[in-house]
Amino acid sequence: MRRGRRFALGVVAALQLVACGTAPPPAPEGGGDEAADRQPCAPRPAGSAATSTDLLVESPLPAVFTSGCAAGDPLRLGAFLSVPGYAACLLVVTDGAARGCCPGIAAGESYALTLIFRDEPRRLPLAEQRRNLTLGPSSTGVTELSFAGAPVDESFYDTDGDQIGNLTEWCAGTL
Repeated sequence: MRRGRRFALGVVAALQLVACGTAPPPAPEGGGDEAADRQPCAPRPAGSAATSTDLLVESPLPAVFTSGCAAGDPLRLGAFLSVPGYAACLLVVTDGAARGCCPGIAAGESYALTLIFRDEPRRLPLAEQRRNLTLGPSSTGVTELSFAGAPVDESFYDTDGDQIGNLTEWCAGTL
């Protein structure tokens, strides 16, 4: 019985990881603060109350991914945003920036946000940037977010355990 329960929980967790960031959450029932036909990261009508906000991410690629990174291929980069209490939000890396929309984040809270870059084909994390953000009420329901200037940290990501970070190895072509 325990083995079956663990297997079922593992399948559910795997499905959540596959699906995260692929679709916006369902509209709240009972006339929440969003119109049912509003697209994520589209401004709300003037005068509407907002208890949540959509994070519109537009963050330039840190220079470490483009200069002095001979073997690194920016076309292989992927990124996602980690917001405590929410599913990972997948972003697209294109034209020198990580971009995307992370809908339905509760306003009136403070968050420690993490932008994680990875080698997309292998899904290996390379490095991250962090910043703190307090989300106040937003009249439009959309908050623009950038990690420009935030330090890049690869210290958490060393897949092969050789004390050389994944980003350094990715740039050298040895990952």
